[in-house]
Amino acid sequence: MEEKLKITDKLFQEKSGMNYDYSSINMTKGLNNDQALFLIAEGYKNASIELLDKLLNDNKINWLKLDSLIYPIVFLFRHHLEIIIKDTIRFENITDGNSFSDEIGFPTEHSLIDLWKDLRPKIEKRYISYDENLKNDCIETNNAVENMISEIDNLDKGSYSFRYPFNKPNRGNNEVNYSLPQITIGLKNLKNNMIKLINYFDGINEQARIALDEKQSNI
Repeated sequence: MEEKLKITDKLFQEKSGMNYDYSSINMTKGLNNDQALFLIAEGYKNASIELLDKLLNDNKINWLKLDSLIYPIVFLFRHHLEIIIKDTIRFENITDGNSFSDEIGFPTEHSLIDLWKDLRPKIEKRYISYDENLKNDCIETNNAVENMISEIDNLDKGSYSFRYPFNKPNRGNNEVNYSLPQITIGLKNLKNNMIKLINYFDGINEQARIALDEKQSNI
């Protein structure tokens, strides 16, 4: 029997104890105010993959599930990329002395390609000491990353298109203008390349985190 709503019901009820039956927010800030960014990036990443796996492994799949769940899957993944790029930029800026750990430290920007173009030179400055073959391999990888980042950005530049079906209306014009074109998306290919991007950005984020830790350990 469906439980009825009561006037005393609350969505956010505090909880404590050792049982794994509650979540915590901002209980730990991190040395560089970095814990929340890490947790948000992890959460959106894992949620997107778990939801995609659920579709791929669903024995009772139908078009309603396929055509509705693709929106949160791509939105969650896109937001993961936005957060982890911003987090990496932040580590790089603190390491370089362009920002401090009590500052936000990344651009207030939603375009993935603009954020990537901010981050890419910070990554590639490390290639100075690489031999030519390794340097070329890394640059080729970055070019492949940029292609996929551009692909997402062309569909959703402002983190809007997978949340709303219509573009924001212009003043005085309220006509329907779809935020996305007519497209189909192969799920196995999507997952394969999502994993590639996740592994790439996890790697450069960890590299930036280690560089900052080394600098702070030597102060």
